[in-house]
Amino acid sequence: VEALTAMETDSTRVLSIIADDIFDAQVNGRFRLSQLPTTFANATFSRFKFYEKRPTTDDQSYTYSLKVTAPNVKIINTPLLFDGKTQIEGSINTTPPRSVMDVVAERINYQNVLIDTLSMHLDTDSKNTLTFTAQKLINPLYSMQDFKLISYRENDSLYVDADFKKWNSSTDVFFDLHSYVYEDSLHNVVFGLLPSEVHLEKNTWNIGGQDRD
Repeated sequence: VEALTAMETDSTRVLSIIADDIFDAQVNGRFRLSQLPTTFANATFSRFKFYEKRPTTDDQSYTYSLKVTAPNVKIINTPLLFDGKTQIEGSINTTPPRSVMDVVAERINYQNVLIDTLSMHLDTDSKNTLTFTAQKLINPLYSMQDFKLISYRENDSLYVDADFKKWNSSTDVFFDLHSYVYEDSLHNVVFGLLPSEVHLEKNTWNIGGQDRD
């Protein structure tokens, strides 16, 4: 690390970490350093049923950025590896919880999952919640290319559309999938598959049910 600086005024803090020719990172705003991971997780995942929100100090609000310029940069104590140029920028608010994040990366490897030429935009408070694209997504189970996922909110439901092709396939294999998820009056999470298509060589399979009323 070439430089580690911290500045503080009555209302804001600035934390900067710079390692020349490798990466630089910055957090700017009202935050408690020990609570950064928790406030990030709460703001990003609190809308999901599976996530149990953890206590933090209210009224934290900050922006962050991470720029990686060197290949094979591994995040300590995680399986996350940045291989190539990566730019991550975002903001976090705790009251009410909101997470905004933009990611552009040449290549990311996470637990033997390789994501190539990645672009992502997340805004948990927007109708258009998530857009995620990747040129290739290679993993031990099923590898894909030209992957695109869009998630949006409508009324009380979260809709997810995904289309992709089978990676490195000599045949015409691609998927056009549409689904939704919502919580019913009994607080059960309900998942539904909307009319979708699976194209296998010269055959097209129509799957899924009717549109949700």
